[in-house]
Amino acid sequence: MAVAGSYAYVADGYSGLRVVNVSNPAAPVEVGSYDAPGWARGVTVSGAYAYVAGSWGGLRVVNVSNPAAPVEVGSYDTPGCASGVAVAGSYAYVADWDGGLRVVNVSNPAAPVEAGFYDTPGVAYGVAVSGGYACVADGDGGLFILRFTGERTPTPTPTASRTATPTRTLTPTATFTPRPTNTPGPSPTWVPGAANRVWLPVLMVGARP
Repeated sequence: MAVAGSYAYVADGYSGLRVVNVSNPAAPVEVGSYDAPGWARGVTVSGAYAYVAGSWGGLRVVNVSNPAAPVEVGSYDTPGCASGVAVAGSYAYVADWDGGLRVVNVSNPAAPVEAGFYDTPGVAYGVAVSGGYACVADGDGGLFILRFTGERTPTPTPTASRTATPTRTLTPTATFTPRPTNTPGPSPTWVPGAANRVWLPVLMVGARP
C-alpha cells in the first residue's frame, strides 16, 4: 500500500489496484480502481503515476492524476514475479522474486525499459530505496544492500574499412599493370548487442543473512 495526498493506493491481489479516499480517516471511501493483469502484490506512487508490482504481470505504470479513473499507460514484463516496487528519480526498482532486483528506466512512463539488474541468491520480495541505496528483502538470502552507480551507454563499435582495388589499365602492347593486393583497414571489434544495450552498474555493498 502507498499513500499520496488524500488517497491510499492498495495492491489488492486479483482485485488489482484500489484507490481509497482517506481524507476522513473514520470513513474511507473507494473512489477508483484498476484491474491490473496478474496479482497486484505491491505499489508505490510518484507524481501522477502509481507503479504496481503485478507478479507475473510484471511492472504496470498507471496514471492516477484522476484517482476516480486510473489508466494504465505502460508496462514492463520482468522475467520473474514482480513482488515489490520502489521509485527514485527516473528509475523503478522491482523486487522480482527469483529474478532478483530489476532496475527499470521509467523516464518515459509509456515505454519503461530495463536499465540493469542484480541477481540476488534468494527470492527478492521487497525493496526500499534511500540515498542511492536499494535495500532488498531476499527471503533466505537475507537483506541485501545495493548501490546504484549511474547509467552509461557503451562506446560505439568502429566500422572496418578497405582500400579500394585500382582498375586494371591496358597498354598498347596488351600488357597490363598487375593488380595490387588489397590493404585491409582496422578489424572491427564485435560486441554482441552493444547497439541495444544500456548498462546500469548495480553493486552489492552489504548483506546480512
